Amino acid sequence: MFFKLYLLFLDKKKLFCIFFQKRQNKRILGAIITDEGRIKHYRKETALVLITGAVEEDLSRWKEAYINWMRSQDFPANTQNTYKRIIERFEKFIREDGKATILTDINKQTFSDFLLWLDETKKGKGGKYSQSTKNLFYSGLKSFFDYITGYGDPDKETGEVYSFLSEFKGLMRRRRGSGRKKAKTLKENEIINLLDFLALRLEERGSHYDYIYSLIVKLMMYGGLRATEALGLRLEDFEVSTEGDDLYDVTLHETKSGEPQVILVRRDLIEKELDYFRETIYDDEYIFKGLGASNPIDRTNLYKALKKIYEKAGVRRTGIHILRHTSAMLIQKKTKDITITKEHLRHSSITTTMIYVNTSKRDIANAIR
Repeated sequence: MFFKLYLLFLDKKKLFCIFFQKRQNKRILGAIITDEGRIKHYRKETALVLITGAVEEDLSRWKEAYINWMRSQDFPANTQNTYKRIIERFEKFIREDGKATILTDINKQTFSDFLLWLDETKKGKGGKYSQSTKNLFYSGLKSFFDYITGYGDPDKETGEVYSFLSEFKGLMRRRRGSGRKKAKTLKENEIINLLDFLALRLEERGSHYDYIYSLIVKLMMYGGLRATEALGLRLEDFEVSTEGDDLYDVTLHETKSGEPQVILVRRDLIEKELDYFRETIYDDEYIFKGLGASNPIDRTNLYKALKKIYEKAGVRRTGIHILRHTSAMLIQKKTKDITITKEHLRHSSITTTMIYVNTSKRDIANAIR
């Protein structure tokens, strides 16, 4: 993070907040939060004009400012793109709904109607959004409107800033009694079926895209990579490991933290695919790009391609990230050491790793025998 937040109590009813930029130690935003939850700016020159016209125009203007802010804070590219798409869906809803004419007309009911609208538009395509997807939309919109609250200009008469903070309270219900969330993984027979299908494709057809999907599945399932990390790889990122010549050190550049990271992958698992790419592309080119292209394939096309592969391989699960979940399961099952699994996934907190680890009743029985 690039910010420090200092909280100073002016009296029992007011809380003074000052944000400092960590690197330059420069104050960039200040606000006073009263006991009624109202926000007053400390420095007006940091604020942006809240409302300039119609709601569609202001949403578009704030969206541009928000995206530029995310870039300045080094948010991962995938997060930026995801939040941008969420805001664009919300803009489309606002146009179709027609109830909000200016920005401050947007309230809790607006957000609630938006979530219902998502399901209605999905039903037209034969389905409905999962709760986790709705949570993602909620998080994206909350982050966006938190930004507007923090940077909106104060009222000329009262000095107060319009706040959207309360509009999100109680919007998403919490499920009770479900316990800790567990990540879904491929079953053992599904792993075998998937790898056998990919190997057969290479033998029988061996197209450029067959090599792409075979390599990216193995990197994610055995190396624990995220999709964005894998798609950003070049041949020059693979080097024989200092831990032994049976392993590769793979340098990741498109990481969630924004800092380069190195993971280990067994050479024998991916050597056939890498040999193909060594014959077809230069070391400094992206590996996972279409024929004649210079940039990697995008995440959406990867999702669609893997979905088809799963279906043909007899895998009932869907999604890209499930391969990373499966990687965690395989490492945990082999090592029985949660700290190794944590380092394998490059988590900052072991609490996050616990979500990826599924302990069966049989595992518990074997442990206590």
